[in-house]
Parts: sequence; C-alpha cells; structure tokens
Amino acid sequence: MQRQNKNMTDRIKRDELKRVQAFVQLAYDNDPRVQLHKDQVAADKVVRLFTARSFLHRAHFSVCPPFHPSTHFSQYLISL
Repeated sequence: MQRQNKNMTDRIKRDELKRVQAFVQLAYDNDPRVQLHKDQVAADKVVRLFTARSFLHRAHFSVCPPFHPSTHFSQYLISL
C-alpha cells in the first residue's frame, strides 16, 4: 500500500511538473519581449555578416588595388 501511495504521488508530481512546464513554455512563446529579442539577434547577425563581407571586400582591394600606369600611387592611398 505504501508503494502504491508513493507511485501515485510520483505520478501526480510528474503530471503537475508537465503542466507547469507547458504553461511556462506557452508564456515564453507568446511574450513579445522574447520575440523582439529574437528579431534583434537575427538582425545583428545579418549586420555582422554584411559588415564582415564588406570589410573583407575592402581589405582585398586595399591590398590589391587595380593599378593603372598613368595614375600615381598616392592616389590609391587617398582612396583607401
């Protein structure tokens, strides 16, 4: 009988824990602050990616600028 009571209380605790976890997940999914944070993180990721790509692009052309014989080298330094 004690084992049955223990099993019953364990089952009740498990069910209650699942219910509370479902409630917390529902609140988390519908919280506008969480959605705003996710959107900001995604936007920051896009900005970092774009910045890194443009930096690499500029770095490539600053190391290897297109050289034309009629142009003086100081003009390339000014454009960087």
